[in-house]
Amino acid sequence: MSVIREIYAGEIHFEDYCKPKNEEYRDADEIAMEAFETFFASLCPEQRHLYDLHESARITVEGMEQEERFRQGFVLGAKLMMELLS
Repeated sequence: MSVIREIYAGEIHFEDYCKPKNEEYRDADEIAMEAFETFFASLCPEQRHLYDLHESARITVEGMEQEERFRQGFVLGAKLMMELLS
């Protein structure tokens, strides 16, 4: 099966490859999660609601940025292939 068909069929999941698989990353992620849990527990209900609204908007924007980075990377890869094949 071609890579394009695998992407179309949903058989390639890029999110599976975007996190480093090393101890340094796992340690940093654990520290970040513990700090977030402490922070979030300190908020009153209204602040939690405002934080959730902010986080939802931020995640939407970040998703759009990641999609654009993927698109730009794909375009660059295509340009490199065209240059190599010409």
